[in-house]
Amino acid sequence: RVYEILVGGANGAVAYVVYDPKEETDEQEESGIDKSGATEEEKEATKLLQSTERTRVFGQVARKYQAQGSFGLLSPSIDKASIAKVLGVGETNKIPDAGFIARIEEDVPTKFLTGD
Repeated sequence: RVYEILVGGANGAVAYVVYDPKEETDEQEESGIDKSGATEEEKEATKLLQSTERTRVFGQVARKYQAQGSFGLLSPSIDKASIAKVLGVGETNKIPDAGFIARIEEDVPTKFLTGD
């Protein structure tokens, strides 16, 4: 499960995962990312974080609160069955149709935050 990967065994830790199937691109911003000295993997992650308002805000919060929690990002191309498996929720009908931020804690049902 993604929880174990994100928190690395820390007791009482909380993990947050963002997913947004929409991709909005800003060619000027992407050009700046491409010209950075980052690795290709870092560039792709940055582009995903900058792709929608939900992911941009999530990225800002993750940077600010990285010491208090663990944060992850799911690719917009992932299907609902894979999301259910990765998040350990079992059934795909528990996965929201639109984008979400999932709050994951050990021995607590995953909570999906779906507001805009």
